[in-house]
Amino acid sequence: MNTGLHGTNGLNPQISYKIYQSYVIPRLLYRMEILPLNQSQLDIMTRFHTKTLRNIQSLPKRTATGSVFMLLGALTIEAEIHKRQLSFLYSVLSCNNSTIQGLVDRQIIMNIDNHLSFFCKVTGVLALYDLPSITTLSQNLPSKLKWKATVKLAIQDYWTKTLIKEIETKSSLTYLDKTLLRIGSTHPVWTSLSSTVSDVKKGAIKVRLLTGTYLLESHRSKFSGGRESALCKYCGTSDKDITHFLLLCPALHSREKKHSANLSLM
Repeated sequence: MNTGLHGTNGLNPQISYKIYQSYVIPRLLYRMEILPLNQSQLDIMTRFHTKTLRNIQSLPKRTATGSVFMLLGALTIEAEIHKRQLSFLYSVLSCNNSTIQGLVDRQIIMNIDNHLSFFCKVTGVLALYDLPSITTLSQNLPSKLKWKATVKLAIQDYWTKTLIKEIETKSSLTYLDKTLLRIGSTHPVWTSLSSTVSDVKKGAIKVRLLTGTYLLESHRSKFSGGRESALCKYCGTSDKDITHFLLLCPALHSREKKHSANLSLM
C-alpha cells in the first residue's frame, strides 16, 4: 500500500482498512469463489492479508494473529472467500433459467463427493456456519437481503468465537479486553482517534501495549536470556514491566506532572 495509507505516518487504521476492503480485497479475490483453491494457494493470500492488516496498525511481525484481525474487526481471507461463495450460491439457486437449474441439480448429484467441485466445497461452508443445506435452500429460498444478513451474522459470530478462543491462549494478550472484540466492529483504541499523525502514533503505542509487543526492559531481559537488565532506566527502583511502566514508575509520573502543569499554564 502507498505511504500515507498505513503505519504511523498515515490515516487512522480504521479508515485505511475501509480503503483496503473496498479496493484491494475485491481485486485480490476476484472469481476466487469458484476456483478449487488448495491450501498452499490459500496460505499465500492469508499471509498477504495478515501482513497488510498488521502494517495498517503499525504492529510488529510477532503480534498474535487473532489480535491483528479483532482490533480492526476484520474477517480472515478464508472468511472473505466463504462470503463470496455463499453469495454466488444464492445467485445460482435464485436463477429462473431452467437450463441452469437443471445443471445445478445435476452437479449437486454428480459432484457432492468431488472435493474440487464448487458444490462440494460450498456444502462444507454451509455446514461450517450452521446454515441450511443446498437442498433446503433451493426448496425454501429466502429473499436476497435476508440471506445476506443471515450469512453476515453467521460468519461474524463464527470467526468472533474462533479468534477469541485463539486470543485466550496467548499470554501476551492478557490486557486485551475480550468484551470489546467482535468481527465487524472496530476496537475503541482506533475509533477514539482522529486521522492526525500525532493521534495515529499514540494509537500505535496503545495497541502495542494491548498486544504485548511494546518492548520494555523486562522483555529485553527475557529475550536476551538475562544478558540485558530488566531494571527501569528511568527510576532504577524495580524491573520495568507494563504495570511499572503505566502505574508505578516515580520518574515517569513526575514527568507527567511537569507536562500537565505546563499545559495548565497555557
